[in-house]
Amino acid sequence: MRKLSPLFLFLCLGLHAQVFESMFGGGDPNSYSNKKKGEITMPTLPKLVKDAKSLDVFDHGHKRWRHDEVDMNVQRVKSRNYYFIKEIYLSLFARGPSLTEMKLWMSRFSQKASKEGVYRGLVNGEKYAKMEKKKKKLAPKVTQFSVNYLQKFIGKKVKKSTFYAYNIFSLKRVLTSETLDLMALFKNKKDFLHWYALLSSELSPFLNYQKEPIRKEESSDKHFEWAKKQRYETIKAEIIIKLHIALTNMNQ
Repeated sequence: MRKLSPLFLFLCLGLHAQVFESMFGGGDPNSYSNKKKGEITMPTLPKLVKDAKSLDVFDHGHKRWRHDEVDMNVQRVKSRNYYFIKEIYLSLFARGPSLTEMKLWMSRFSQKASKEGVYRGLVNGEKYAKMEKKKKKLAPKVTQFSVNYLQKFIGKKVKKSTFYAYNIFSLKRVLTSETLDLMALFKNKKDFLHWYALLSSELSPFLNYQKEPIRKEESSDKHFEWAKKQRYETIKAEIIIKLHIALTNMNQ
């Protein structure tokens, strides 16, 4: 059996999805939703209302079923945080973090920062803001995907024209923010897990070159079974990473 080169394995992580799409073909955002999804059904979505008097959207995991027990294995927690920082930098900036950046965010984690908090700190920072100012239009298939995604998974109807002034960086930030806000409103764990499983299944065609098998899995049933065993914060981190990588790959 022929041995795969390190370069080939590196490319398979999804950082150069355009090359692979030209060789093997990519997912079509207008056709993948017709695939068989198993027995998982879409729950009624919580109503996402930007109301200054409502505190629901700021819950972010404090309802009882979302409150993870503290992991007492310090080394395991550090390892997971370290890996998250590496992945979030790759998905946001297409590069790994510098030693200084890694120390900064690991320090924030040691001060009880959440993965969502680290993510929002990065996308609301100066470096990401500069990327959002780049004048580069979205690929038409990404615009259509975004319209469909917001309606199906967020419960919000928008027109394609909403995204005409966006580039891929601003789009990724906005869609992820909307998704995280909706996550915080689920009151029923099973509904949340069904929603997550269907969302993950929809994104899977654009994660073909990820090394984690579950990310490229098309079966919503398997995503559901995986999510049942995970901590709430782990699922949240997965959504952040997967949305950014899938949208980047789709826009190639």
